[in-house]
Amino acid sequence: MKRVVISETQLKQIVIHEECEDMLLCALNESANLNIIKKKIRKALIMGASVAVILAAIAKLAISSEEKNELKQMVQTEMATDTIQQQDTIPQQDTIHDQKVQACKEYMEWAMKNQGYGWETTRLTPEAIVTACEENNFSIPFTIAIANLESCFGQTPRSKKTNSVFSVGSFDNGKNYCSYDSPDNSIIPFINIIKSDYLLNGEKSINDLLVPNGFVNSNGDRYASNAKYEREVKNIMNRIIKMYPILGQ
Repeated sequence: MKRVVISETQLKQIVIHEECEDMLLCALNESANLNIIKKKIRKALIMGASVAVILAAIAKLAISSEEKNELKQMVQTEMATDTIQQQDTIPQQDTIHDQKVQACKEYMEWAMKNQGYGWETTRLTPEAIVTACEENNFSIPFTIAIANLESCFGQTPRSKKTNSVFSVGSFDNGKNYCSYDSPDNSIIPFINIIKSDYLLNGEKSINDLLVPNGFVNSNGDRYASNAKYEREVKNIMNRIIKMYPILGQ
């Protein structure tokens, strides 16, 4: 049998175009040294040769069955290892929850900056807002909008004193009937009050609250004395959803 010598450059071209395994076979048969054959197979894999072409070439090598099996096993191991490494290097996609938390954070930063506050000055966390809303099947944009309008996410002097980010228990006469250990701890009480006292445990919707003079509880008392409150909340909600549609999902 006439021996054909193939350079690495030629081997690369063969692999790239996936020409017949006989050409690859010639390259592998240049040496009877199993370790050298292994190195060439690894190069072929790195260059992008298909496993089918390599296994077909191995089957035709003039070596023992044991050596062929060893080479086949090596190919399978190399491919498995490469797959694991690729999986390790591919960044994991953020979950919908993570995307919502990030969107909430970005909106809070934007809104606070517009009102002259720095992000580092708030102790209210986006994670707590999103988690509380998801676990209680409650509107994230509505919650963010109220926190934005009432205290700019806990930045007003009164909210810093009470940690009542949503002004629950805070009255126009200056009295504060509710205080919390942290701003995050004010989220669930706010959601509970809105659901029970204002949405009447499902009898009304948030859209019902946002019509003129609609943000009232079962006694007809307004959530806020500001006559334009419903419109302002709705405008902020629309802005949030426009900037970050995922928060409206």
